[in-house]
Amino acid sequence: MARTCIANKFDLQTPIPPGSPKLDTAFLHSIANYIVQRIAYHVGGAADTANVQEKLVAEISLLTRVGTVNDDPDIAAMWGLFKAEPSGSPFSLQALLDAIKIEIEDGDPASKHQFSRRYYANFRAVDYRFMNARRFFLVNGGLLAVGPEDTSLDDEVWVVAGCYTPVMMRWKGSGPADSGETSHELLGPAYVHGVMYVEALDMGFEWENIVLG
Repeated sequence: MARTCIANKFDLQTPIPPGSPKLDTAFLHSIANYIVQRIAYHVGGAADTANVQEKLVAEISLLTRVGTVNDDPDIAAMWGLFKAEPSGSPFSLQALLDAIKIEIEDGDPASKHQFSRRYYANFRAVDYRFMNARRFFLVNGGLLAVGPEDTSLDDEVWVVAGCYTPVMMRWKGSGPADSGETSHELLGPAYVHGVMYVEALDMGFEWENIVLG
């Protein structure tokens, strides 16, 4: 997920080496920060930072016991995913709790809940830039991908000769009579984790001509 969010480019590394501690830490703290901000929204404002921090700690204690806060579906979903990770995983529930503790201690909840970004500023900046006006989806076969925000079911991912990335197409119908071609609408570039470095050419696909219309 982290690699797909940022198109597998982080701190000038492309592709990012598997098991990158820097990426793991940045992604973990981005999730922790999001959870803390959601909880801070639920507990509301306070006159002083210490009071807010006490409320946050209490809510995290509740979260640890029941797996959610104020029936927040986002928090419950994230908590469930981390809880399912094995204890030795960099994304274990304990690792998330440790990151949440740092976010609470290093943040400034009294100032509109603006928390520390020192652990993941690079990740969040790249993530925001890359995910603007885009959405996640799964291609047939289960590969995680990102495409234009209006991507919908039955749209297609194409590898086009001369393009640096795969592109999203929408089938429009048959092409010119007797041409054997099909007509497609070009939606925009796509990132498909696992086929960005000519791997698609080794998957047995065949080239064909299409018409853009």
